Amino acid sequence: MALTVAICAAALVPALASAAPTGSIEGTVTGADTHEGIENVEVCAYGFESEGEEEFFFDCVFTGLDGTYAIEAVPAGEYEVEFWAAGTGYLSEYYPEFVTVGTGPVTGIDAELARASVIEGTVTRSSDEEPVEEVEVCAWGLEDEEFGGCTETSFNGTYELEVPPGEWGVEFWPGFTGQNLTYQYFDHRDRWSEADPVLVGEGETVEEIDAALDPGATISGHVTSAATGGGLEEILVCSIDAATDELTVCTWTFEGEYEIPFLPAGQDKVVFSLDRNEWFGVEFFEDADGFPTQFWNNQATLAAANTIPLSVGQAVSGIDARLGTPSSGGGQPPVTVPPATILPSPIHKAKRHCRKGFKRKKVKGKYRCVKRKHHRRHHHRSSARVGSVPSGGLSLRPDSGSVARPLVRVAR
Repeated sequence: MALTVAICAAALVPALASAAPTGSIEGTVTGADTHEGIENVEVCAYGFESEGEEEFFFDCVFTGLDGTYAIEAVPAGEYEVEFWAAGTGYLSEYYPEFVTVGTGPVTGIDAELARASVIEGTVTRSSDEEPVEEVEVCAWGLEDEEFGGCTETSFNGTYELEVPPGEWGVEFWPGFTGQNLTYQYFDHRDRWSEADPVLVGEGETVEEIDAALDPGATISGHVTSAATGGGLEEILVCSIDAATDELTVCTWTFEGEYEIPFLPAGQDKVVFSLDRNEWFGVEFFEDADGFPTQFWNNQATLAAANTIPLSVGQAVSGIDARLGTPSSGGGQPPVTVPPATILPSPIHKAKRHCRKGFKRKKVKGKYRCVKRKHHRRHHHRSSARVGSVPSGGLSLRPDSGSVARPLVRVAR
């Protein structure tokens, strides 16, 4: 009998644990101009794990005809609530405070959304004027460098980007397209500092903010161990605009190989095993590979690094590096500049490291593909042109990249 009671008690433990009390988050979303409910606004609650406060996605619902919503069965805790209004003609926003959920409904979590202004245009290839689908188009404030919004081009190359009124720089990023085209800023600029301002008034639609993307140049090579000669995995390799000393596009090695596409014509430098904490002056990154930062060609400083001239659509290979201490058998041979190999602009069909809509993130010591949040507050810019996470840090975009590795768009 005692054994039977013990077994029954043990069976009840998970049942009681799974029946933990929950609450709900409820409210109404209205338009600031009409004070009427807005339908089809996606309302999402984001919670936090107790250990390390690693943010995780919890649940989303859509508002009804009258603008009301209810997120049910929410475990007790604190939540950040987002009102994602893309496609409704209104601007997305966050509830200004954390919402504490207990065992009952939390009501009155309302939002009054401002009417969006719109930037419209078409993205084509400069080589044949054909439209380009799935180009990511983003707006960033020219004065405060705050994130304004992102969208993607449709099958005919057109886009509509909803933004608050203001003066914006517009960025075109081709990483999702499967084509090696150059990133670009309006109006056909290669650098953020040279972007032409797009002035948008309240409720205004600004048209013909177009882009014609050139064939992208490519830098590729091998990264090997100086001690063994074997290819090195997960070494961060980045291109640097030699005119401004700003990072542009980064990737990781796979079996010692790397490839950086999407580059405009110009003069570039390449850095291997970049120490991002040292580069950006913050203690943020945890994925150091154990090798010191090295610049091509076998240089210890950016100032001493060799430049690589790139023309439109040019592919330069052999930009190699050997990292670490050589074996006792001899010194490290020099890496010589290879002759430039000019090839037609390649089309990159490599697998995504994470499928679209997800990003690569370190969770409890391991990298996982986690759901991307809607191009939202974490899109901050920094003077180092690297971002999409707080403090100007790197964020991994699930773009098509070299040898099935992820690319990092160096976003301000």
